[in-house]
Amino acid sequence: MTVQINTIKNQIDHLINLGFPELLKLSDQEYANTFRMIGDPTFPGYKNRFDFPVVVDPRLPVAELIAKAGINNYLKYNEIAHLSGGLPGPYIFFTHDSKRYASHSAASAVSKFAPDEVGCTLQELIFFYLYEPRFFEGISMDAILTNFRQDDYHPCIVRVTDRAEIGAHWHNDVSAGMNILSKGDCLYKFGLDGGNYFNKKNTVE
Repeated sequence: MTVQINTIKNQIDHLINLGFPELLKLSDQEYANTFRMIGDPTFPGYKNRFDFPVVVDPRLPVAELIAKAGINNYLKYNEIAHLSGGLPGPYIFFTHDSKRYASHSAASAVSKFAPDEVGCTLQELIFFYLYEPRFFEGISMDAILTNFRQDDYHPCIVRVTDRAEIGAHWHNDVSAGMNILSKGDCLYKFGLDGGNYFNKKNTVE
């Protein structure tokens, strides 16, 4: 648990160092205070399954987030549906390095999901890249809870050159180096009303 707590704190510090508090018109300390942790933010049942905590701040403008992450975006925002999961405040989701669903189509990955496993949104995928770009080297990773233009296309982050880019794949596309990111369906919410386990099924709000 200590390793995960340190990872969470390091991710929050990373957001501060990138200057995100200023975008929300907050001081660094005021911004840090919005990530108050009440109780244990980890889930014992996720051990050896979803070992990577990822801090998400939905308050941050997506365009600024993409720019800070150093990603080229070739998709139009008005053609993207369910960009985020609908939570207004900061939260943590728990995921893996995506190798579990390496060279999978979205359809085949979903068919293998455990009962407590769901896909990720594009917003979540971008935050994961922001903290762990090493997991994306030489592959694409799909965010299957977000749709592009229609229900059977999903955005992805591709990193086969020095600079990553956002593209899209068909739901049944499958090729070498195409991975699907999933997460546990329980999220941890920060803040005074947080500390609870927020059950998130395979739906978007």
